[in-house]
Amino acid sequence: MPDRSKSKADKFRDKRCPRYFRCHLDETYFVDRQSLLQPLLHWNFNLFTLERLTAGFPLLAIGKYLFEKSKFFQKFHLDHFLVVRLLRQIEDLYHENNPYHNALHAADVTQATYCLLKRLRVEKSISAFDFMCAILAAICHDIDHPGVNQAFLIKTKQMLSIFYEESILEHHHSNVCISVLLQSRVFSAFSIRRWEAMKHYMKRLILATDISKQEEYLEQLESLTERRYPSENYLPTHEDITLVMEMAIKCADISNPCRHWETCQQWANCITEEFFQQGDREILLGLPVMPLMDRNKTTKAKVQIGFIEFQVLPLFEQWDAYVRSKFSRSLVAKCKKNLAIWLARDAAANEKQRTNLPL
Repeated sequence: MPDRSKSKADKFRDKRCPRYFRCHLDETYFVDRQSLLQPLLHWNFNLFTLERLTAGFPLLAIGKYLFEKSKFFQKFHLDHFLVVRLLRQIEDLYHENNPYHNALHAADVTQATYCLLKRLRVEKSISAFDFMCAILAAICHDIDHPGVNQAFLIKTKQMLSIFYEESILEHHHSNVCISVLLQSRVFSAFSIRRWEAMKHYMKRLILATDISKQEEYLEQLESLTERRYPSENYLPTHEDITLVMEMAIKCADISNPCRHWETCQQWANCITEEFFQQGDREILLGLPVMPLMDRNKTTKAKVQIGFIEFQVLPLFEQWDAYVRSKFSRSLVAKCKKNLAIWLARDAAANEKQRTNLPL
């Protein structure tokens, strides 16, 4: 007689679940690696280490770990197998050939988002539902990234540039994300109202990662900061909380220069190579190439200096002005320290080039 005591998910797991899925579903099999994942809750954890620990599946590992750590399975009655399958599908939709915008970057942003939100004074005002949306948005924020920027998509008349008028990549990521979540049936027990709320938050959070919109978000956070201080009885509205979550994922997305120098340098290698690969493609296509993407006209140090001075530092300084914690101040300090190293390297390279010029 068939075993009717098992759920449909259990039966599917027995018949079709790959061995790698089983190791994530077995509570005892994976205990050693789970204990090794505990340090990832600290800012200084190196995500390149996580990639080695998880045999190339960092996003699946960190996603499942944070779902367990945050008790999302219990709070929202989620099926472990369906969640693991969803995370694996998401990881598959990141392009492993991208030097930077790949699953490891998504895992890095997810870890950073968790750290930033957990160290907020208003953290208790963030509901479990909102927090889960923020973690999922971080996991999916660059899903199916083509490894080129919006300008390249427009110049080469790619289909995505026809679908969306602005924030092309971010709209694509959010739509792919919602589609994958819907097909996964992980949240099929949610009411229509809750599912619509999830779609709304996911879209807002992913669209917030458009770096070209940074000035708008900085102005909003500055306004919120002025309203929050010096009031001692500040009670954030839900819109305030949503803005803070948007700013957290924005900070997490470009947080590499706020890591320890060794980690900062590793990520700089990745993003610079992706820029240069786009520049190489543009040269082959006879298209104009931005200076920061031309490997013959710029250097890694120059790319990082411009990125930190004009994007990263202003964002983290405003975040620190709002959060006002020892942790937020330490991130600004790390960023400035790494900037000083890049400036010194650039100066040394310029001096070497100057002394090597023919008389």
